[in-house]
Amino acid sequence: MPQTLTVQFGYFSDTQSWAPILIPFAFFVLGNLAAPIFRVMAERTARAVRARVHVGRPDRPQPDSGTVLPSEVLERIKPGETTYEDLLRLCGPSDEEQERRGAPAARTVFYRGHRMVPQRARTWGWVSTVHHWDMEHYEVEITVESNVVRDVQARVRRTRLAHPDAERS
Repeated sequence: MPQTLTVQFGYFSDTQSWAPILIPFAFFVLGNLAAPIFRVMAERTARAVRARVHVGRPDRPQPDSGTVLPSEVLERIKPGETTYEDLLRLCGPSDEEQERRGAPAARTVFYRGHRMVPQRARTWGWVSTVHHWDMEHYEVEITVESNVVRDVQARVRRTRLAHPDAERS
């Protein structure tokens, strides 16, 4: 019995033959172009949420930057009684020291730090909305003469910020 085999070849037109290459390439290019746009949008959204929503216990302060000495520690420093060694034991190493030569050898010890404090508007447990942020700058200046504390000065400056990521000074 004779058998017949028929073969038909189907060829794509010019644009159809490039489709398996061009379509994945177009998705690759569009994905790489869209990624920076979506990343910028996500960063702006996250920044806006961070500025207006605070998650954490209301009674716990934000972490400090630098050295912020609590008032209990400052109360334990007694001018005329506390020695330089006691000062280092209470407060730790200083951020800056200035030494003055003269009759009574004197040095001034500085402790500096800052803290971000959210000013809450509404609170629901650990979540609260934030009206604005305060940056508190702490500076403690302690004068030591003849290895004994002579003077303690503490200063606090507050700067109002609309956003917690604003430039810190």
